[in-house]
Amino acid sequence: MTRPPGFVTLSGTEQFPAYLIAGRQYIPFGYFDSHFVTDPATLVLAETNEGAAVAGYRFGGEMVDVSFGAYNGRIDELGDDDTVDSFVGAVVVAPLEGVMLGASYMSNLAGSDSLSEFVTDRDADGAAGDPVADIIGGWSAFVTVEFLERFKIIGEYAGALDEFATGELYDPADIEKRRPAAWNVELGALLTDTVEVAARYGGSSDGGDPVSGEFLLPESEYGGVVNWGIFDCNLAFEYLHAEFEDDSQTDDTFTVQVAIEF
Repeated sequence: MTRPPGFVTLSGTEQFPAYLIAGRQYIPFGYFDSHFVTDPATLVLAETNEGAAVAGYRFGGEMVDVSFGAYNGRIDELGDDDTVDSFVGAVVVAPLEGVMLGASYMSNLAGSDSLSEFVTDRDADGAAGDPVADIIGGWSAFVTVEFLERFKIIGEYAGALDEFATGELYDPADIEKRRPAAWNVELGALLTDTVEVAARYGGSSDGGDPVSGEFLLPESEYGGVVNWGIFDCNLAFEYLHAEFEDDSQTDDTFTVQVAIEF
C-alpha cells in the first residue's frame, strides 16, 4: 500500500535557487498531468512513492528545473543488499508561456508503486519483494501546451529501458520477456469559464499477460470527461473504454466525482 508523502523541503534564495527535499515523497519521475478522474496509464505504470533525498536547481527563474535523487527501491536485484541503490533524475523546461516539457530517468522501474505488485515470487517460499535478475531502468518524456486561453494538449510516454527476464512479471510461467511501456494523450477545451471537456487516448505495451489474465494496464484506452466547476466544487462525468492484450477482455467504466476545495 502506498504511504502518504511526508517530507521536509529546504529552499535556497533568489540568487541561489537550489532546493533539497528529504523524506517520503513522489520521486520526480514523470509528470502525469490529466484532465480525467481516472489516472493516466503513465502514472499507473511509473508513479513511485518512496523515502528519498532529492536535490534540485532552477535556472532562469522557473524556466528550467533540474533535479536528482536517491532512494531505496522496493525491488532488489538478485544478490544485492537492501540499501539505497536506486536513483532518479529529471529536467523540466518551460521555454514559452503555456508550454512545458521534460524528461526523466529512474534506475529501478520495477520498484514503482503498481509495477512492484506484479513482480512475481521467484523463491520457493513465495516471499514478497523477491529480487529480479537485473534491475531495469525507465525513462519518461512529456509535453503540455496551452493555447488561445481555452485549449490544453497533454502528451506523455513512460517505459522500461530493457526487457525483464521471462517469468519476472505478471506470471512465473510466462515465457515472454516483458518491456512494459505506457502513453497518454489528452486534449481539453474550456467551453465556458466553468465547463471543460476533454478526450483521452492512451495505452500500453506489455501491460500484462493474457494467458494468466494478470494485467496492470490495458493495451488501449479512450474516452471523454466533462468537468463543471461550481462554487468551490468540481463535478466530473467520465467515460472510458479499455481493451486488453489479445482481446482477452474489455472494460467500460463510468465515473462521477464531486471534488470540494476547502
